[in-house]
Amino acid sequence: SPRPQKSTPIEPEVSFVVGAAEPVQVNTKAIEEKAENEADPFWGMELSKERRVTHLWDQSPAHQAGVKVGDTVVNVSGMDVKNKMSAISQMMISKVGQPAMMMILDSATGQKEQKFLKPMTCQPEYAASAKIFYNKNKHFRQGPNGPEGGPGGAPSPPANNARP
Repeated sequence: SPRPQKSTPIEPEVSFVVGAAEPVQVNTKAIEEKAENEADPFWGMELSKERRVTHLWDQSPAHQAGVKVGDTVVNVSGMDVKNKMSAISQMMISKVGQPAMMMILDSATGQKEQKFLKPMTCQPEYAASAKIFYNKNKHFRQGPNGPEGGPGGAPSPPANNARP
């Protein structure tokens, strides 16, 4: 008897705006294409003058790629970087949703490691696409001493209201 064919799920190209009075259909593919060409890329980390990662946004592209607070960025998209400004300049050339690479000096091992990620954007006009939009108000910022504050960097709730 013939074997059943395996179907490949198709990623939807539309989504609906939540909270609208009536459902509003949005073409997410068009939003993602526009973001690739026009949006500011967000990698999800903050650097010191010496290119050391001082803060990392939880579940950001850099965090998901395995970057840690304390690592040092030495190369972005094939270009060696000597300071914070050269690293940021190279990151800003990247395109939202498109693969990017960086080389870090691992703070724990002292070894160079390649990290691959896809930058997102924090610009609200792209919020209809969860694939490319990063909402800082829903994530924690990690510092050298662990999470700093609540979502969006807001002050942490009192200990008796701690969340799991």
